[in-house]
Amino acid sequence: MNYRWDFSVITDNINVFLKGMGISFALTLIVIVIGTILGVFLGIYLSDKEGNDSGFKKILTVVIDSVRALPILIFILVINYWAPAFIGIHSPFLLACLALSINLTAFVSDVVRSAIQSVPKAYSLAGFALGMTPKLVAKRITIPEAIRQVIPTFSLLYIDVFKMSSIASVIAVKELTYSATLISSNTFRFLEVFTFLAMIYLAILLPFSYGARRLEKTKWFTRRS
Repeated sequence: MNYRWDFSVITDNINVFLKGMGISFALTLIVIVIGTILGVFLGIYLSDKEGNDSGFKKILTVVIDSVRALPILIFILVINYWAPAFIGIHSPFLLACLALSINLTAFVSDVVRSAIQSVPKAYSLAGFALGMTPKLVAKRITIPEAIRQVIPTFSLLYIDVFKMSSIASVIAVKELTYSATLISSNTFRFLEVFTFLAMIYLAILLPFSYGARRLEKTKWFTRRS
């Protein structure tokens, strides 16, 4: 192979890469904030087995499972074609935020729900023995204990959000991958551009991946007996 590498295409278009990276970070941050807030409240709601709205909870569970089961690429395309017709959103960036936020909400809610339900009943019974009300037990014992368990998982989900932001390029969101595709199409330097793109993602995500792994092993996140 006598291919002659020329990385001047990177330096000549560094501003395009930086702009795309900024859009990727903005998209990721918005999705994390919206998806986490909605997912936590939804997970807490679904974890409560009491009440008269069990039918609605079953429907909601089916919807969440459906979102989790769909490939993210298919889900983004569905939102891209449905949302403009039904809710009037036409901005590719907002459509990507909507699709990825719904996706993250589904995963966060399921993680929170399972974490709350996995808290040993002995913890709640101890709170009741001290005279706490069910709401106080949830506020001071169940939810804090569950949160300790889900934070490491959240960190992995957030890493996935940044990786999935690259799929937004299929609906013309001018994030990092879209910028790289545009540059390579104009310069025909596909090897240099996508090698550099891979290096960017590795430089950003590897430290977070190792950090999440170490976080998961710390004593603060192990269940207290």
